[in-house]
Amino acid sequence: RKKFRDIFPNYRKSHIYNLFTEKIIPSGGEQFLPLFNEKLSTLFEYLDDYSVFLNTDFNQLFETRLENINDYFDSRYTSNDHFYLNPEYLYLNKNLFNNFLENKNIFQLNSFNNEKNIQTDTKIVSNLSSIRKEIDFNLINKFFEINSKIKKIIICCRSIGSLKRVNKILLENINLKPHLIDNIKEIYAHNILCTVLNLEESFEFNDIFYINEKTLFGYNFSPKKKFTNKRDIIFEELNKFTKNSILVHFDYGLCRFNDIIKINLNDSIHDCIELEFADT
Repeated sequence: RKKFRDIFPNYRKSHIYNLFTEKIIPSGGEQFLPLFNEKLSTLFEYLDDYSVFLNTDFNQLFETRLENINDYFDSRYTSNDHFYLNPEYLYLNKNLFNNFLENKNIFQLNSFNNEKNIQTDTKIVSNLSSIRKEIDFNLINKFFEINSKIKKIIICCRSIGSLKRVNKILLENINLKPHLIDNIKEIYAHNILCTVLNLEESFEFNDIFYINEKTLFGYNFSPKKKFTNKRDIIFEELNKFTKNSILVHFDYGLCRFNDIIKINLNDSIHDCIELEFADT
């Protein structure tokens, strides 16, 4: 805890610090483990003799990951969330990582390219949200603010219905209303746009970001479906969420997941989902 106090002078205002004091590891507490341990080790330090196999896209993925980590920290810090540990405590920097690989056998895996394929300079865009965590609208807003100044962003939705839901969520939470387009020729008048396009992965190409629903919110919107084992599927999906997670109800929009509670109804115990909406 001394390290925590040294880094964060206003530690008494930190909910995380108070929980650690009570010997409770809070959700997200693993982000502060470097402060409560004398030393953290890496996988490389457990291995004496090893070879390394690198993915064909390793360098690009590595650079993108480092960039996202630092952008996430900057967005937290500028949004006055000062109880957030600098990435240097949590991650290896590029120099340290390369030192671990030095003098090791390194195998670079390359995919076979068809001569008829057209090679493009595209970059995969990592998710801004995770299905296991609360949607960070500050980070999403910061992404649009920073990138829309120099590049164009097209939000690609899988259907008209999901497009309407995405627009509603963005408008209500970060006051953003993307311009609707039907084809690529309409992109020049605006920097933040939306369209109906079923996109498997988000990517950047020619200074244009093509962003799908999963990148924004951690999951894709899907239409209602009937399942024979509907109860099992619902509770299986709920296991992915933690208390106070922000969810999107199919009919009523954003809500908070409080818990799964048992209700006695007509002399029968029912497992029920407790959701909290803004107007309740």
